[in-house]
Amino acid sequence: MRVYSHSLTGLPSTLVSVLLHAQTLTIFLNGVIGVFDRSGLYTPFVFVYEKAISEVGVPTRDASLILSLLGIFNTLGRLIAGWLADRPWADSLIIYNSAAILAGLLTCLVSVVFSFELLCVYAAAFGIVIGSYHAYN
Repeated sequence: MRVYSHSLTGLPSTLVSVLLHAQTLTIFLNGVIGVFDRSGLYTPFVFVYEKAISEVGVPTRDASLILSLLGIFNTLGRLIAGWLADRPWADSLIIYNSAAILAGLLTCLVSVVFSFELLCVYAAAFGIVIGSYHAYN
């Protein structure tokens, strides 16, 4: 039977000592944030098709076009980000963080999109932005 020295929290003393070190805590928090980051990253790829069919009333064939646009512009975003990364004046960290913020904002705005054309614009914009994010990740 394991003896816990931290009776208030129920955590083993070794875990408590590890979590109390700032560097270890930073690495731990980056890992936790990364889980949420990765789980939210692919949400539009999964649900934009379903939104187009169920909420907007787009036929299945046209909903597939939205996913194709997302993929095509994702590839273009990666190419653009790669080109930008080669420029001496470009700051990769700013591009990476800007892409992450824009992707989140675009995904928040998709809840008010209720037309096929605007879903296509969303797919193109999100594809470019998330492609840039992937390129630096």
